[in-house]
Amino acid sequence: HAAEGGGGATPPEYSGIRVQFGVVPAGGARPAGSEGEFHQWFGEGVYALTGSYGTGAADGATSDMVAVVFADRAAGSAAPPENSNWEASDVREDCVGRLRRAGIPAEVVSVAEQCERCFELGVYEHDATAPWVSRGGRAVLLGDAAHAMAPFLGQGANQAIQDGYCLADRLAAARAGGLAARVMGPLQSYALLRRAPVTALQLESRLLGAMETAGGGAGTLPQFVRDAFFLANGKLGVAAQVFVKGARPWV
Repeated sequence: HAAEGGGGATPPEYSGIRVQFGVVPAGGARPAGSEGEFHQWFGEGVYALTGSYGTGAADGATSDMVAVVFADRAAGSAAPPENSNWEASDVREDCVGRLRRAGIPAEVVSVAEQCERCFELGVYEHDATAPWVSRGGRAVLLGDAAHAMAPFLGQGANQAIQDGYCLADRLAAARAGGLAARVMGPLQSYALLRRAPVTALQLESRLLGAMETAGGGAGTLPQFVRDAFFLANGKLGVAAQVFVKGARPWV
């Protein structure tokens, strides 16, 4: 983020959430018949997701993947070095141990054990309330450059597309010479229209991430709150509405 006042930058903020990814290129690591499904699991301080992806019609191959999300409770406000050695075996070993300690089912552990490509990344956010338009309007931010958020709602790419559409619409209106374009410049108008919805999504994703990575041990208050939260929201249909709201165009 380049500040409108001229000079300073708004650095990304470490969220304290980390994600370990692993891929089994040849597939076949998941239970038979589950290729068309995503499976989600909650354990002690861990959220895990497994899925399968086709690699295209050319070869018809399918790869399996696992994503393990957890809170970096030891880091505090300082972010650790990112993949200092990029050793897949180190990440895989740590991921497998984490899943076992969290009590995640064997079908997920099996995928992690067979992964050939593994890496770990920290989740960073950009404050959506910081300026998006540089002084003089020579640069404007969109997508993660303006409002990077935690991945728990899966809205990063969706919101970037909506940013692009909104910005194009505001520029077209300015070119047509509409009243709104004369009152407010197209870049400022774009930022005003998009800031509120992405800020709300950032907060919702942050809350969801805190719930999904709640630790403390079985029977403790954090896990009781987490389980009650997802049970109630699932029964009431709130969870589905949150995802639908995020995917709905706000431009």
